[in-house]
Amino acid sequence: MTFIALIATAFLAGAMKSVATYNLKTQNRSLYLSGPAVIFFIILYIGYKYRPIASEGALTLTLIFTEKSKTVKVINNGIVNIKTGLYFSTKKITDDGTAFFTGINSDYKGKAVDISVDVPGYSLNADSVYRLSETDNDTQYTIHLTKEQDLVNIKGRVIKLPMREGLANVSVQFEKLNNPVTTDSSGNFSAIIPVKSGTEIRVIAINHKKEIYNSLVNVYDGQLLSIGVEEK
Repeated sequence: MTFIALIATAFLAGAMKSVATYNLKTQNRSLYLSGPAVIFFIILYIGYKYRPIASEGALTLTLIFTEKSKTVKVINNGIVNIKTGLYFSTKKITDDGTAFFTGINSDYKGKAVDISVDVPGYSLNADSVYRLSETDNDTQYTIHLTKEQDLVNIKGRVIKLPMREGLANVSVQFEKLNNPVTTDSSGNFSAIIPVKSGTEIRVIAINHKKEIYNSLVNVYDGQLLSIGVEEK
């Protein structure tokens, strides 16, 4: 291709009857070009300056997801989003716990990568920083996700039957919860219990050191729990 370009340049220069001149003087020496020679070298220079240059191959990023625990557990469910420069892509985590991203612009070598995940029951460390390799086209990270603790938020009221009056200062004890909660002046209480929603736990209510309620209850997140007692 270069040989053909040189031939075409030579023919073009010979065909043009230009009287352009170029005179360079350095260290008592001079270079004098005129006519087609100037055109010839100008075309050579322009051809070299704007010659096609093979671009680097596209970059790839491989993310491997595991649970942050004493034993290595592969996470194979969820969605991953990445963004670097103008590149944005979403992938599903495969059965072997990986997400593979291709076609990333080679200009983004060494650039930071924003990673977000939607993995049920797990969260990504927000302080972690990820970058594409500065030297290689392929970058790989093993990302340890933190298992989120199961929590149930409930609100409730202890009432005296049959009048349904709220009982104040009642101590309500929940299984799995170290410290009991106490009802307010209207008999209301709230608690955050470290169990999965729908778990059956024992609930005990004590008033003036007397047990007034003891039963197994299925607790659900966002539940309004009413504890009715017949106090004698």
